[in-house]
Amino acid sequence: MNLVSTIMSFLAPAIINKIAGSLGMNQGLAGKAISAAIPAILAALTGAASRSGGGSALSNILAKTDPGILGNFAGMLGGAGQQNLVSGGTNILSSLLGGSSTSAITNAVGKFAGIDSNQSGSLLGMLAPVVMGQLAQTQKASGLDAGGLVNLLNGQKDNIAAAMPAGFSSLLQGTGVLDSIAGNMKPAAPVAHAAPSSGGG
Repeated sequence: MNLVSTIMSFLAPAIINKIAGSLGMNQGLAGKAISAAIPAILAALTGAASRSGGGSALSNILAKTDPGILGNFAGMLGGAGQQNLVSGGTNILSSLLGGSSTSAITNAVGKFAGIDSNQSGSLLGMLAPVVMGQLAQTQKASGLDAGGLVNLLNGQKDNIAAAMPAGFSSLLQGTGVLDSIAGNMKPAAPVAHAAPSSGGG
């Protein structure tokens, strides 16, 4: 299973179009922002879950996640439920990741997609319940406890790293958000004059 792909396939063009409309941005920019935000949120959650007590904290929030959130998501966009959706998602991210990591992702997504920080902040608040809803479904289907949840996320590091759009990870350098997947990120293109390596690795 690839969590990033599962979440991105839920965020079909029709839903991205609705997200874009509800935030007053064009669909292309919304799609670009979402493609960066989803792996960034998952990378940050993986790091947070691996800290002491982090898996339990995430598991507790997932236990309270509305099981119908994915089914109801599209209906909440642009309607009366949107503000609650955004503020609830923002609170979840802040409680799990801390305010500074949440701000770092918001700013990086905004810069990457060329949208303002209000739009990227609202977008992150919308996407958090989608990520949590998918994690909650996966946890329930697989019968995972807090430790199993941490193992699940750790097993997704390659997928998360591979999903990072080119040029996006550099916007998060030094923030700690990507620390959990740093070892899984492909290094920048090697310099052409590199000396040939001797022997097999």
